[in-house]
Amino acid sequence: MITTPKSYEVWKEFIKTWKIWYRASEKNLINLGISTVEYRILKNLYERGPLPMIELANINMVTQGWITGVVDKMEKNGYVKRDRSQNDRRVINISITEKGIEFFKHIAELHLNYIDMTLQDFTDYDMNEMIKLLQRVQENVNKLSE
Repeated sequence: MITTPKSYEVWKEFIKTWKIWYRASEKNLINLGISTVEYRILKNLYERGPLPMIELANINMVTQGWITGVVDKMEKNGYVKRDRSQNDRRVINISITEKGIEFFKHIAELHLNYIDMTLQDFTDYDMNEMIKLLQRVQENVNKLSE
């Protein structure tokens, strides 16, 4: 019989927690009227300004063709607009509109409140310790991936 190391149990619990938390977060956004990808697109455009379509696809780890459909819907709703680059007419830049900014700010506040509620039983100290532990895991994984 193989003895399961404690590290496997930690990994398994992390994956299970991530799946539950991500699905619940995704459901919360859907209930607010936006998909996870649409939220990430608005967040990136709000924080970084106009971005080329290809960069939005890369950030979201999807194809440019797939992101085009999402941007089409968001443009139809008035949240984003397309503009051709002045430097390279082949490049289409996507920017957030005033309506998109208002919508994003409203949704972001509600979504961040939801995330706060999921961690309401943890103190600031607990959360800081979790951050440190997760960063150490990231460092170890990155070292092994090099």
